[in-house]
Amino acid sequence: MMESERDWASDLQVNIAHAILDKLVEPRDHAKFGAVCKDWYSLRKDYSIRKQPLLPMLMVPTLLGVDDHGQGEFSKTQRSLYSISTGKIYDVWGLSVPDKIRYCGSSHGWLVTVEEKTVIVLVNPFRDGLTIRLPPLDFPAELLSYSEYNVYKVILSADPLSNPDNFIVVAIYSGRRRLAFYKSSQNCWGYIDRSIIHIDDAIIYKGLVYAVIQFGNDIISFDVNSSSEPWELKRFIDVLNLTP
Repeated sequence: MMESERDWASDLQVNIAHAILDKLVEPRDHAKFGAVCKDWYSLRKDYSIRKQPLLPMLMVPTLLGVDDHGQGEFSKTQRSLYSISTGKIYDVWGLSVPDKIRYCGSSHGWLVTVEEKTVIVLVNPFRDGLTIRLPPLDFPAELLSYSEYNVYKVILSADPLSNPDNFIVVAIYSGRRRLAFYKSSQNCWGYIDRSIIHIDDAIIYKGLVYAVIQFGNDIISFDVNSSSEPWELKRFIDVLNLTP
């Protein structure tokens, strides 16, 4: 078979797959499509990159039943999914999450918790509770007893299963809300200038981390792929007072 014919066949397969996915409005149906085999998973991933992202689904407690007074009884460990696009609740997943645990982030299908000694744990309820434990954050010994509350928020750059050697985790940690990041390719934490405190939020965009300092009056950014330490910070000073 000529090269052009092979390319035509490959393009036809992609077009057909995308046409099918266009008809599937629910994220759960896209997940089932991608679970068939590796080729279909790649097609579904390619579709999500090229097309408009799907609306997210919310994880809600599973309804177990209704009592005599009409009050709903909800599971403490099982979760269902609520579709924003259709207003329906789906409980066919059988999602299980730990009870009485504080979650400090959710991204790319993963939940984030904190264990003893400030070990950040990524939990995937869609993969039978698969966990990834990251190295412990550097904390004074006297604060380790409060590990669960030492991490304010965690953000992931990508799905660790799809990008095992190329994902980034950003953590806002400590009572003063400092900033640290983890690169899977290095398997260690990097710490941004510890004099920078009161980080309210952060995002990862095209290899850069952007962090908002308290009340949005200041924004900093840095390149996580830089090999130099300390990392060079770019500041956007007094954002609220900028004029158009």
